[in-house]
Amino acid sequence: EIVVHFIVYNAMRQLMLESAEHSKTELSQVSFKASVQALRQWEPYLNQPTHSSKWAVLLQLYQIMAQKKWLYDQAGENPA
Repeated sequence: EIVVHFIVYNAMRQLMLESAEHSKTELSQVSFKASVQALRQWEPYLNQPTHSSKWAVLLQLYQIMAQKKWLYDQAGENPA
């Protein structure tokens, strides 16, 4: 069970890294908690049957994960 948690944690960090790179944002600006929440909200859309729509949805997810204002609003974090 612990190994599964490490795998999921590292997969989430990889998504955060890809999101930051795609959006040209510093990785330190991407919140782990808010990224997990965004992924949970977008999971039904990522399970769409068509491959091309998955890529478009993933790109939108990257943009949302990297939006600093959205992350602070959703996570209740203080940007200061």
